[in-house]
Amino acid sequence: MCINIKNINSLPALNLAMDQGLYTTVYECFSAPPFNEKVTPEKVKFYFQKYIESGILYLAYSDATPMGFIATLPLTETANIGELEFFETWGYINNQKVNLNSDLFTQQTGLSIDKLYYIADLGVAINYRQQGIAKRLFKTLFGHLSDNIGYILRTTANPEYAYLPDFYQKLGFKIMPITQSVEYYNCQNQLIQDSRLILVKLPND
Repeated sequence: MCINIKNINSLPALNLAMDQGLYTTVYECFSAPPFNEKVTPEKVKFYFQKYIESGILYLAYSDATPMGFIATLPLTETANIGELEFFETWGYINNQKVNLNSDLFTQQTGLSIDKLYYIADLGVAINYRQQGIAKRLFKTLFGHLSDNIGYILRTTANPEYAYLPDFYQKLGFKIMPITQSVEYYNCQNQLIQDSRLILVKLPND
């Protein structure tokens, strides 16, 4: 199977990807467990346009169909960005509420805030999983930026899906002593809460 990975860096390229099935792939990835998110074409277009404008977006293609994606934003760009909001929100360290601000991330990582990026989106269509595509997407993304960049992501803390943090740890991510509770609308349009782990990949990890 031939999988091509492409950098999407313009609105026309994003529109074409949407026409080729990007929305279907994103819906398949996030409307199912463990996230069960409400996914709409408008929501996908809004966030993926943000990735193009302020960050980096790569898509994996099988022929002309986008069947995988990864996106990153500078950590500071995740403040006040709807359901993706992360920077300057609240989390917990040892049951103590803390603000996820520049001082905390610098203290936890040893990096200045301008050297930290947030993995905002990652997914691979069900029929293409277990083929190393997510790993290829990560390696492509890591090669896009300089070697002195650190990456932060969050994923579910549900032990039923422990394979997710396990996968990230195999790529060099480490679990930070920070947890977070997030709110979002599920497929039934109900506002729900989910506990999340925060992981970091430092330079040379």
